[in-house]
Amino acid sequence: MEVTNSAWSNKGGVTPISEGGTDVYHIPRANSGYAGGYSGQGQNLNHITIVTKSGSNQIITAFPSSGPKVTEANFGIR
Repeated sequence: MEVTNSAWSNKGGVTPISEGGTDVYHIPRANSGYAGGYSGQGQNLNHITIVTKSGSNQIITAFPSSGPKVTEANFGIR
């Protein structure tokens, strides 16, 4: 909870990506955690991803991540 609160209060000018009634914030934060689980290789994760209800600060979920995935939808790539 402390990591999520710290990232949220320091999100600065991070612009959310809107997806299906949610806003997804990829907030840079050094040493946020390590990849684990079945396919995790233990790499250091330097972002916190926070998902909120669209247009609000009501957090649905938050987790360490490697940042946003570059896709046509979220970066307007053609």
